[in-house]
Amino acid sequence: LYIVSGERAEVIGEDTGPINGYARSVYYLVTGEKIEMDLPDINIDLRSSASSSVDDEIRIFPNPARNILQIDVVGTGYEDLTIRLVNPDGAELYAASMSANELLQINTNDIPPGMYVLNITDNNNQIIKSEKVVILK
Repeated sequence: LYIVSGERAEVIGEDTGPINGYARSVYYLVTGEKIEMDLPDINIDLRSSASSSVDDEIRIFPNPARNILQIDVVGTGYEDLTIRLVNPDGAELYAASMSANELLQINTNDIPPGMYVLNITDNNNQIIKSEKVVILK
């Protein structure tokens, strides 16, 4: 690729591969020619199968919550789960344990209104679900 300035021509690259990104834009601005892009067909699944199964097996409702926040664990894939509700500063406001096929009800009357994060961890202390929760009064 050459850049011509006045009577001077300068080589700015010797790569013979496809021109993408910034170099492609500069080429168009200098020459006025569009370069066809050769893009491969890519199929990206943004949600892994593990994530979608967790979403199907653990439900947090209602959200936003007024008096009671419920966590429902359906299925037998999880045992000894720890539920933690933390504020934006990371301070823990609530903690409890639960297992599969159980419904946990959190009384939110003593929790100030606001946005929180509910983390659910397994018995290896790995977060398997994290969700923003809004408490209203």
